[in-house]
Amino acid sequence: LPGSAPDKTILRVKVQEQPTGELSFGAGYSSVDQLLLDIGVSQHNFRGRGQDLRLRASVGSLRQQIDLAFTEPRFLDRDLRAGIDIYSYRYDYSTQAGFNSESVGSTLNLGFPLNVNTYLSTRYSIHSDRVVVSNGACSGASVSRTICDQTGEHLTSLLGYTLTLDRRNDPRRATRGFYVNFKQDFAGVGGDVKYLRTEVEGGWYHGFNSAFVWSATGSAGLVSGWGGDSIRINARFFKGGNTFRGFQVAGIGPRDTQYDEALGGKAYIIGSNELSIPNGLPEQYGIRTALFIDVGTLGLLDKSAKATGTYGATNPRIVDDLGLRASTGLSVFWTSPLGPIRLDFSQVLAKETYDKTESFRFSTSTQF
Repeated sequence: LPGSAPDKTILRVKVQEQPTGELSFGAGYSSVDQLLLDIGVSQHNFRGRGQDLRLRASVGSLRQQIDLAFTEPRFLDRDLRAGIDIYSYRYDYSTQAGFNSESVGSTLNLGFPLNVNTYLSTRYSIHSDRVVVSNGACSGASVSRTICDQTGEHLTSLLGYTLTLDRRNDPRRATRGFYVNFKQDFAGVGGDVKYLRTEVEGGWYHGFNSAFVWSATGSAGLVSGWGGDSIRINARFFKGGNTFRGFQVAGIGPRDTQYDEALGGKAYIIGSNELSIPNGLPEQYGIRTALFIDVGTLGLLDKSAKATGTYGATNPRIVDDLGLRASTGLSVFWTSPLGPIRLDFSQVLAKETYDKTESFRFSTSTQF
């Protein structure tokens, strides 16, 4: 429409709001979790203010979880993203490590951009954690004494932050650029658990052309107790499976060889080199392949975790060698009509005698 002056125009814009609610069901399968079920309800424009409200529940043989999350993208009408997450989850490590871990708690989040490529997220979490073993397992000496000593309930209260620098050209299928995540959690702001957990993760990507893309990624972590507190088994790192191809879930790191149970570690470092290669299939099939080599280690237990309970003597059956592990192989990624599918064919190059290896892993997930 003509404006009040020759160089001005009145624009009339008609806006039709799209549906913002979502009901999702998910199903999948993995070599470890077997059948996975997931159901979620979300509202991306709660109260018409762009707020996000989400309720999700997922069930698998390894993990069961339910969480309710609320996010305000413009907290105090500023470029601040605030939210609260209330959750309950249970991890079943009875096969790999002889225990189950349960947690109920809540997390408050506040994040904001520092510049176009850098984002800072802060959090406060409080949760009640419980480590349990099967009835009679400890009295019947069918579970490691080290794990039995970890049973019980504790309250964790922590402050943390994550600093992210992301200069990738595509966060999902990067062919150029790099990213770095650095995060720390300080537990001991109340509660009865005291530790400092530090983790860093990063990746660099270089595409020679559309078919050949080289990526070098890595991650490392260290958790240390303070105030005389040792690191409990549910706060340690467990690696393997999708985090280290060629090894089972909790397949590397310290282990009680008498009971063949993983104990987790206080420190890890894992690096991966991956080269996407052509497979001769039409691009519309959504199948891509990549060669990989993974290298890393996991270890470091507190002295108390290695003790037998007899005058504090070290248990000779508990091994903690920080030995080098390595694997190589081929990964196949398929964006199928039922969701993303991943196949890993692995050959272990270096391991400890007590590690748990695997030559094939299949996993998938979907929503409909």
